[in-house]
Amino acid sequence: MTEQQLQQGQELKRIIATLESELEKFNNANPSGINVYLPNVGTLIERVKIDFIKQLELYKQKFKEL
Repeated sequence: MTEQQLQQGQELKRIIATLESELEKFNNANPSGINVYLPNVGTLIERVKIDFIKQLELYKQKFKEL
């Protein structure tokens, strides 16, 4: 294993550990919500932002229908 591969492996292990740690928070969800750290890996932040926007639009629509 080269030095570069070793560094890549260590970085991947760190990212995996971070994601697993944050994912555990979903198991203990507080009724009022949870705080989760989103590491900047892949498209995670952008996908979460899109889901937030979808939820926001849904609640705006429900409010208009009242």
